[in-house]
Amino acid sequence: CLNVEKAPFTWVKLEVSGDLPPARTYHSAAYCTTGSATGMMVIYGGRASDQAPLSDAWGLRKHRDGRWDWVVAPYKQNTEPPLKRYQHSVNFIGALMFIVGGRTTHTADQTGLEIYDTETSEWHKFSCLRRFRHACWAIGTTLYVFGGFEYETPTLPTDTTIKLELNSLLATNKVLLAKIGGLADKGDQFVSTIPQTPGTPILPSQGTHSVRPVVSIPAATAKKKLEKKPTTPEANKQKDNPGKVFRLAPAAIVDVPINPQNPQSSTQMKMIPLESLQE
Repeated sequence: CLNVEKAPFTWVKLEVSGDLPPARTYHSAAYCTTGSATGMMVIYGGRASDQAPLSDAWGLRKHRDGRWDWVVAPYKQNTEPPLKRYQHSVNFIGALMFIVGGRTTHTADQTGLEIYDTETSEWHKFSCLRRFRHACWAIGTTLYVFGGFEYETPTLPTDTTIKLELNSLLATNKVLLAKIGGLADKGDQFVSTIPQTPGTPILPSQGTHSVRPVVSIPAATAKKKLEKKPTTPEANKQKDNPGKVFRLAPAAIVDVPINPQNPQSSTQMKMIPLESLQE
């Protein structure tokens, strides 16, 4: 691990005791900050050395005396186990672990959304998009999925971004919905760790898995959001000419529903020129 507590940063090889997870590749890893798994780096799934997909979860934890060890996540008995998958993504929202997409040994498998509750050791399944080798991040109660590959075009990477609204997707499960309550994303804009010049259009790069600043709004309100009256001293002198506007961007990113049964749960974020919205 990389020790970043003080400069210069140093790499340290951990001495881990006890059982170890089987060797694997294409697995996921995410840090949990809430619930019984607080402080653990949790890995899930992946592909074993014999090319078989896996469905186990392990948590790496540090004890107060400085010892490190791995603990296997318990799965509640007499319940349907999670799908064995690799090249998926994982995010923690509260005490819930969200698994999106991935691949299995059968292309017909529904690699949708699965949720592991670290408090009850239960798994929950939901229909969702099928994508693998993608990037995924959580903001509030929204999951954003960017890039990767679709099952229909497994050799052609995509540059689209899908937005999963968990409040709508989990509407049928009041228990899970209550557990993510209070984490709702406020506002349309979220902040990225990658700086970007104000006013620069957001252009997704094919095959580049980086989080970018985005303003995501419905198409019907995109024009109003991206057109504002001028506020500079020079512009204030032109108040008598209401036809002049200051445009923040040449295009808007709008949400287009992709799930007819639940249009609010899954949307694709598309960039549309502002001129097209004015027509």
